[in-house]
Amino acid sequence: MMNSEERPSAWTLCIITVIVLFFTASFSAKAYPWGSVTILGISFETHQFITKQAYSLLEKDPAFDRDKFPSIKDILNYEGTPRGPDTEGLTLYSRHYFNPKLNQGKGPDSVGEEYKELSQAFMEGKRQAAAKCAAWSSHFMADMHVPYHVIGCTFEYIKQIYEEHAKDTEPIMLDASIYGSGFSDVKPTYNFRHSIKAYLKAADKPGAKIDWFDPWYWNGNIGEGYETSSHIIWEVKLLNHKKYPLMGYDPNWKNPSIGPNDSLEQIYAKLSEAAKNAALAAANDTVSNFDIYYKNAGPAVNKSIQSIYTMWRASFSALKPVINSVSKDGAYIVTGRVKNVAGETARNVQVRLTVEGGSIVAGDLIQGLGDADAASQTPRRAEWKVKSSSDKCKIKMEAFGTFTETPDLQHAFYEEKLEGATSPVIPRSKPVTSI
Repeated sequence: MMNSEERPSAWTLCIITVIVLFFTASFSAKAYPWGSVTILGISFETHQFITKQAYSLLEKDPAFDRDKFPSIKDILNYEGTPRGPDTEGLTLYSRHYFNPKLNQGKGPDSVGEEYKELSQAFMEGKRQAAAKCAAWSSHFMADMHVPYHVIGCTFEYIKQIYEEHAKDTEPIMLDASIYGSGFSDVKPTYNFRHSIKAYLKAADKPGAKIDWFDPWYWNGNIGEGYETSSHIIWEVKLLNHKKYPLMGYDPNWKNPSIGPNDSLEQIYAKLSEAAKNAALAAANDTVSNFDIYYKNAGPAVNKSIQSIYTMWRASFSALKPVINSVSKDGAYIVTGRVKNVAGETARNVQVRLTVEGGSIVAGDLIQGLGDADAASQTPRRAEWKVKSSSDKCKIKMEAFGTFTETPDLQHAFYEEKLEGATSPVIPRSKPVTSI
């Protein structure tokens, strides 16, 4: 971090200038902390590294299904330029930030929104949409672990401060809640006038989405100010990360309470809130460990990997519903059980049957099947009698169960067409786990 009288050394400026000139000539994206591009052999691909590490943890999970979850190749297609969130013009700057001390920024909301859309894409079988949402939810969650992403303020907030000093030449000193009280080497008398002017000039350009002021992103000497800023210099100095020592899931993730009386809209809302809360917790943790992560990004990178792995794991379920249907006396006897492939018991497993093109004539719509032990199935089975009113009668059995230690969607479904329809929607040998 540079104090008001400090500037990068001539050698550092030379290196940064070469990088910046190449960067601005070749790419349409600006650099963000933990960036997503590689320039002249210098890695700005921390986001890609984090994503790969999280994926390698995820694919070891017993509930992971590589035929359903997007491939790492497809996910990485939506990181970096030209499809990633750091591509200039694709996202508002505020989507990458959250300042807990001011309660400003849209980072946690962005995580919640992308995670919700990820769940919806799974349910609808849209793998490319799921790949995009997996990448973007990962990106925004990782941002919440970066010291520079949990400081700053909105455009309106800093513009008001600047206008109060626009007519004088006195130093503009900001409160530590804006510039980051965790920077142990920053003097309270630091003059931010240069940074604010550079920011407002860039933000006022037509079509700009620069709605967030990061005080250390605009304090450089070249171009618009971000090219040789403290922010970018920190990124250049970021050490290559080599080891992931953390174990288990992110302790900040809390599975929401989901049950058969919830509609899909309610389920989506609860999932979004759970992801948002995990991102909020990450931002608060970064603030609490600000100076530690600023001086050594390794622990923050590890927590990013853990958070993303956990969030992705919670986007599908270890519950595997299985249906059997038999035609009898002009109706169908439908039975169902739920398998649990997790290493934890699924508590209070319940199922709900819905019928399209027919009706349930016997059996409760919602039935409890008891607890499903780890790597086992429910002790009881559900049973319904269904009458078809159409040759396209379709049944859908949804399963719900509670996991307290394992991040899990806690909801899965299986559906098929009954005999007499053209063909099963999904082969019985391959149950569906969704949203």
